[in-house]
Amino acid sequence: MEQMAGVLSFCGANWPGERFSRDGFAAAEEFRVITAVSHFYTVMLMPPILRQAYVVQGDVVQTVPTQHGQAGDYVLARYIGTKATTVGLIKTSTLQAVQPAHQQSGILFIRGEYQAIREALPLLTTEQADISDLSTEGGEATAYRDVDGRIRLIELSLYFDTGMIREEFYFSEGSLIFVLRARHQYNAPFYLVQEEADAIGVEAFDAGKTRITEDRFYFQQGKMIRWLDDHRKAMAAESPSFEDNEKELQARASDLLSRFDPSQ
Repeated sequence: MEQMAGVLSFCGANWPGERFSRDGFAAAEEFRVITAVSHFYTVMLMPPILRQAYVVQGDVVQTVPTQHGQAGDYVLARYIGTKATTVGLIKTSTLQAVQPAHQQSGILFIRGEYQAIREALPLLTTEQADISDLSTEGGEATAYRDVDGRIRLIELSLYFDTGMIREEFYFSEGSLIFVLRARHQYNAPFYLVQEEADAIGVEAFDAGKTRITEDRFYFQQGKMIRWLDDHRKAMAAESPSFEDNEKELQARASDLLSRFDPSQ
């Protein structure tokens, strides 16, 4: 095999079904097809060319990273059928990660804890913390404690001139288990009124044109195990943005906890 920037190139029918990187290799990941039909594309031609081979909704393919395409548009995938096996590029937008059994059980636990916390909100005590240093236009942070004084939820709102971020951090036994993030993107700075906008030939602020996107992040034993984007699509765990979000949210959760419990 020829190695290109840390990723071993495709070697035909003898593809071992393993992921290679500069850090070593790991078993190929499994993804389920979520569209009616997902075609395979040629491997070495740019842009990739559509092939006749395809998989259908519900089929499971094995995938490894590829440098073909832009911004993770494609992954190198193998499908083992009852009559034939084929390998090629597949569009990532047509796939959703198949969660390992231990992660599935973890997500079920997280959803149960989330529901329990939401139902218990009227019984939880609240308190606020100073977070003026976290955004340009101020912000708010509210912690919810149970009868034992444990923080179960922290709600965070950060304000900026062109939008705002709302995050909900859920905890179980002091550990982060779930984060819901909503980004509000304004069409213009909130202070840009119609008269000023007309004077410079741009659009004035209109709250009705605010675009809201939501992401959901699941944590188990200090690691992020799942990230669902605004379309409820599972994002690839090996992507740089997955690791970046994991580190950012863990750091934010720790910082917030320390603001409410300075002794920790």
